[in-house]
Amino acid sequence: NPTVDTAAKAWTKGFAAAIRSAAGDSKTLTATKVAQMTGPFADNAKNFFERTGRKSASVEVVIDSGARYVRSASTAAAGADGKLSLKDMEKLPGDLVTDMLWMRGKVEPEASSTNASLTKAIAAMDIPEIGDYGKHVSVTSYPSNTSLADVLRAETNWDGFTDAEMIKEFKGTKGDAAATSFQADMDEVGAQERENADDDASGRKLERLFKNFGAAAVAEFTPASKFASLEYGVHGISEDGDTEYRLLVAKEKTGAWKVLQYQDFPF
Repeated sequence: NPTVDTAAKAWTKGFAAAIRSAAGDSKTLTATKVAQMTGPFADNAKNFFERTGRKSASVEVVIDSGARYVRSASTAAAGADGKLSLKDMEKLPGDLVTDMLWMRGKVEPEASSTNASLTKAIAAMDIPEIGDYGKHVSVTSYPSNTSLADVLRAETNWDGFTDAEMIKEFKGTKGDAAATSFQADMDEVGAQERENADDDASGRKLERLFKNFGAAAVAEFTPASKFASLEYGVHGISEDGDTEYRLLVAKEKTGAWKVLQYQDFPF
């Protein structure tokens, strides 16, 4: 079991790296930058701003605050021997317990939460005018012990490809361009829906829903630098019975996955 000093220093090292990465060259962390953070230390950064009411702070101020916080909480949770057992770690505050257990390899890091605008856009598209015609959208998270090939299999319900074939099938645009390409395709789908409805009110509503969905996707997945990787892959329809899949696949810096899916099974 690690001592309080060892555990606090290890946590602070990871927290400091995450804070410096989020702040960038300015060396100033803002509430806006924190909102874009992912990974196990994002909640700690958010809690700093909520607790202090500040809009910005230097990276050193945030890091020093985190260091004091983790040391105080760890000291309170530790046993009489000054060490943190797994049972002791479970006594830590909610924004520390998962971090500590993760560093001990006892829990899988979770994907970052999905922002409200994307959640709302997806919910708005859960209507018969879309679902009854074979179209579906979703966002799904997978733990870090899931391979990319298995993530793709889960998203598509395919199991006939080898790992290499599965990854090759969805190899595509990377970085920020992945998100903007996904948005452009959703705009195109929306325009087609409007055209199919002869440009009446129902068609314009569908176009607006797809546009909102695409815009929310860009807000959620950019900048791509907040992820370890971001890629957009497409499986088009080549014959009757095929399902079209458009997948925006983000690998978090924690190793977890977040996938945004557009699916179309025409009939």
